[in-house]
Amino acid sequence: MNDLKILSWNVRGCRNFDKRLAVFRHLKQKKPSICMLQECHVLESDQNEWELNWGAGKVFLNPGSNRSAGQAFLLSRSYNILEHRILEKGRLQLLKFSTMDTVITLVNIYAPNCDSERVICFNKLIEIFSHYDYGNRIILGGDFNTVLNKEDKFGGKEVWGKSRQLLCNIIDSYSLLDIWRNKNKSVKKYTWSQKKPQIKCRLDYFLIQQKLENSVHACKIYPAVLSDHSMIELKINLLQYVRGRGFFKLNSSVLVEGAYRNEIVELINDTWNDDTLALDIVDKYDWLKFKIMRCTIAYCKERAKKKKCKEL
Repeated sequence: MNDLKILSWNVRGCRNFDKRLAVFRHLKQKKPSICMLQECHVLESDQNEWELNWGAGKVFLNPGSNRSAGQAFLLSRSYNILEHRILEKGRLQLLKFSTMDTVITLVNIYAPNCDSERVICFNKLIEIFSHYDYGNRIILGGDFNTVLNKEDKFGGKEVWGKSRQLLCNIIDSYSLLDIWRNKNKSVKKYTWSQKKPQIKCRLDYFLIQQKLENSVHACKIYPAVLSDHSMIELKINLLQYVRGRGFFKLNSSVLVEGAYRNEIVELINDTWNDDTLALDIVDKYDWLKFKIMRCTIAYCKERAKKKKCKEL
């Protein structure tokens, strides 16, 4: 019971009753703790029917339409639910719960196909982090519709849009890991494919905080069945958790150093003029504060390292 087993799967439609039951049976065979589904084609009026069909625990829907989008969290265990929030209809939902004295936030993502629409979707992730309690654990998973590395695509054109750059910036800024790639450095495995023309991509993955890396027992990609996307799995031991180094204390003397001030001015200008950030003024300010904090910590670490070298 110490393990949290999360499954994520783009099911490519679940309105058909027989397919929905087949999907649910397939999920239950894996004995998950929580399932995160995308492209369910689910409506708000389907809530009771889905709960009845699932029958294993609570169901939290993010309605789309009867032909597109739609998401769901399916629970197989009883958790203390703290919050369920729909961040974008049919595309982005959040579930915050506690278990074994641990607060966990799951973010279920079904990113659009269009690059400009993905930028809007990924910007909402910044809003989540800007109001996030860093004492908790956060896990992002789903169909990002974005290839992060060249190794994650076979065939077709190489397209590196603004949404990919934004997602990579978020991963870097918030110390996230593409945990499957981290554990499978040179492996080529894909979660979506088409035959004509032949294209394969790894579009489905989990992004976790670096501090959770040692807690991960398994991260798998299953063969695709019932959908053109593969199911992915993340298994975490809740008792194995390496805490960070504590609070950062600023040495105020750096504030008068020209090199530091130049870095901050450049950072402010770059962030404020970044046209990939579709944020309101408050969220953009929060995002900027976070980036200044990260820049300051990096600067102070490098400063301390140089000082130590001189003393030697």
